[in-house]
Amino acid sequence: MESRIRERQNEKVAIDYLAAQRQLYKESNRYELYKWICMVALPVICAVIKSIIIEDVVLNIITYMIPILSFVLSYYIGEQSKILRRMAAEIQQHFDLYVYQMEWNTLLFGKKQDVTNLVAEKSEVLSKSEREKLRNWYELDDKKHSNEEEIPVCQLENINWDGNLRKRYKVWNCIIIGIISIGILLWGIIKEETVPMLLGRIWIIAPLLKWLWDVVQQLDFNIKSLEDLDSRMGMLDNPNMYDLQMIQNMIYEHRKTCLKIPDWFYNLFKNKDQEKAKRRASLNVEKKI
Repeated sequence: MESRIRERQNEKVAIDYLAAQRQLYKESNRYELYKWICMVALPVICAVIKSIIIEDVVLNIITYMIPILSFVLSYYIGEQSKILRRMAAEIQQHFDLYVYQMEWNTLLFGKKQDVTNLVAEKSEVLSKSEREKLRNWYELDDKKHSNEEEIPVCQLENINWDGNLRKRYKVWNCIIIGIISIGILLWGIIKEETVPMLLGRIWIIAPLLKWLWDVVQQLDFNIKSLEDLDSRMGMLDNPNMYDLQMIQNMIYEHRKTCLKIPDWFYNLFKNKDQEKAKRRASLNVEKKI
């Protein structure tokens, strides 16, 4: 069957799926920001205040209690973010299957949920200019190919784009948190603080390092999963539709649980990555022929 991915991805129903998905990810990003404030910003602020004002008993109690309460609150916030990510992944799956003209395989994907009301509610939030940016979601060449030839190209585009973005985000976080942590310690050294005072600064940077550790661990897991998926796709020779459904299910499961990359970081590399994706798509299609 001849592929109609180019046309179907720009139809209103497809753009509505993407608009709803984008809005849900935006809402998830807000929760992730609140979680970062709870896990990193508030404990650091409390630690700094405690290091400046030592003798105030009430303030000491407050600065000990706030990090504990923040930790509990961050769990609730994180759960809300997970719910939104899973909803966004569900809608992205509906978009992909609609564009690919791929049947919903209940044995692989689970029960198909009715997302009509959710899509209608969330898609209308995005402005006309934002919706326009969602056109041509998949970068393909201008030649006509079969579905079985172009679906793997789109799936590889998803895998490569996401994997490269996560590698960049991991490096960026390590550099920024490293600079901040070293800066906090150097500040104490420059002020010629005593060894106990310098050791006390570990209380300030510990939440940052804990947050970095958690982020890097999850990113490493996500990157490894994408690399394994890429290798599995490389082993498929002339895949049939069931093979492609298997791959799609793995992509779907990854989206439901992966760490959400902030939109501002995604947008930094968007134009450059789109050009790479278009060149890569052309080469990958040619390999299938």
